[in-house]
Order: sequence, then C-alpha cells, then structure tokens
Amino acid sequence: MSVCCILGFFKCRTKPVCGFKARNTAWQLPSQQGTRQILGSAFASLNLPATIEQRLEFQGHISTMLKTGLAYGRVWHLVDAKDKVLGKLAQRISIALRGKYKPIYQPSADCGDYVVVVNARHLALTGKKMEQKKYFWHSGYPGGVTELTYDKFAAEHPTAPLKKAVYGMLPKNNLRKEQMKRLYIFADADHPYAANIMKDYENGAAGEVEQIDNAIEQSSAVQSTETPAKNA
Repeated sequence: MSVCCILGFFKCRTKPVCGFKARNTAWQLPSQQGTRQILGSAFASLNLPATIEQRLEFQGHISTMLKTGLAYGRVWHLVDAKDKVLGKLAQRISIALRGKYKPIYQPSADCGDYVVVVNARHLALTGKKMEQKKYFWHSGYPGGVTELTYDKFAAEHPTAPLKKAVYGMLPKNNLRKEQMKRLYIFADADHPYAANIMKDYENGAAGEVEQIDNAIEQSSAVQSTETPAKNA
C-alpha cells in the first residue's frame, strides 16, 4: 500500500496494489481561495500592539529579525593580491568563503561570502620559494609525473597557485566544492563584478571611508557655525 493511500491526502495516479481508494475528501488540500481565507482569519486573530510603547517594542523585535536576516546574506569581497604573501592571503580568503567571522557560523552550514581576487599574477612569496616551491601532478600513466616550479607554473597558469592554496585550506568535505564556486580569481586588475563589491580587503566596507570623511566634515562645519553664537 502506498503512503498517499494510507494518509488519504491525495489520490494515487497509479492503481494501488491493495485496491484501496482515498474516499475521505475532507483531508484534501484547500484551494487558493480557501488558503487566503485561512490566512486572513489567522492574521485577524493576532493581538497586534495597540499602544505606542507596545508598537516600539514590536518594531524592536522586527529590527532584530532583520539584523539576523542580514547576517545570513552573502557579501562580495574585493581582494587585491598584488605583493601579498600567498599563504597568508589564502588563509584570509578561506575564512571569508566559509563565513567563519559571522556570529551565525557553524561548520555544517554554508554561510560564506563571495570573494573576487585581482592581480593574482603579482603574488609574493617569502624566501626562495619562487624557485624552490614545486607543483606535482600525474597523468595516470607510467612515467606521467609532471613537476614545475612556482615561477614556471605561475607563468602558464597565473590564477592556479592561489586557487590551489585556497582549495587546500578549506575543510575536506562536501561544502568545499560549493565554497570554491564563490571564488573568482583574475590575473589582472579588470573584473566584471564591480557593481557587486561591498567590502574591500584593505579599506573595509566599500564607501565606508568616504562616509566617515563626510561625517567628519559635517560635524566640523556644525561646530564652526555654533562656536560664534556661544561667544556672542
């Protein structure tokens, strides 16, 4: 006997093996108009705040809910990789991809952000790693090992070293593939996501510095206008 026949919610499209038919039509889903009536009666039964104090408290709860919703939003970060150390930069990018800096973070939740990296070909390495660091891969056939140093590998694939470094720093689970989809690496300074950027790696939130400067100028202008009046 199928599950839908046991519950009697829906009618089976195929003939059930047991020959049972759902005859109780009271358990069928309501129509669109019936759903609206049910929702309307439910909202009518709510005790909405009447006084001003209750409304302010209600608005406080709503603002808290909105802030919680904003915490789940995915932010676009812009990272300029020019003269940045490869390992340290990859570690910072992995934190943003996982959303580890958010208060809602938990290892099993995919709450990370988008990261756009530019100037990936101008990464810096400490010591003699430019000539000593090596990359290996195998074709699967006997004698199919390929070995390249960092400078040769970066010359052929400018974005590959940073991508491999970030990939290695993410947890080895099913979320790594989804988190890597939000990483966009470009060899030069040009990228098509300028309208989406909300935070900068060096300057913080996009436009935040300008807003602070404007606020300082406005406050200084107000103080300059109020000072002569107090002296008079």
